[in-house]
Order: sequence, then structure tokens, then C-alpha cells
Amino acid sequence: MKKEHKGKNLLQHFPDMVFGNTMLTVAGNIRSGESVMKILEKDVDFVTVGRAGILHHDFPKRVIAEKGFEPIELPFLKSI
Repeated sequence: MKKEHKGKNLLQHFPDMVFGNTMLTVAGNIRSGESVMKILEKDVDFVTVGRAGILHHDFPKRVIAEKGFEPIELPFLKSI
């Protein structure tokens, strides 16, 4: 591993790269409003959510309204 890469996670490498007009999006294991806010602070243009968006169809709106929004935990059961 090169010295400049040591101690950095993957997200810490991308903002230093030049993408021209290409916007940077991050996805994977983003399950809370707090996670979204931390990622956006890293000069990322978009955050893509998976599971949190499936569990809460309005996840982005909830995070905008309440930055600390926490989705329901898995596993969950919904009574019919």
C-alpha cells in the first residue's frame, strides 16, 4: 500500500480526484439521517439509499425534516 493511501477509507480518496462535470454519489450501508449528513459533509453530490428507502418510501423527506432520523430496525414484522 502506498503511503498516500494509508489510513484513508475509500470515501476519503474520491473528493480529491478530478471528475470534470461528473457528480459523485455514494451508496451502501447508509441507514440513518446521521449517516447521510456525514457523507454530504465530504463534498459528495448525492447519497443513494437502498434498504432505508425500501423501509421508508419517504426516507429523503424524513431526513430533510429531521437530520437525526433513524429508520426502523431489521428484522421487523408488520401485522396485517
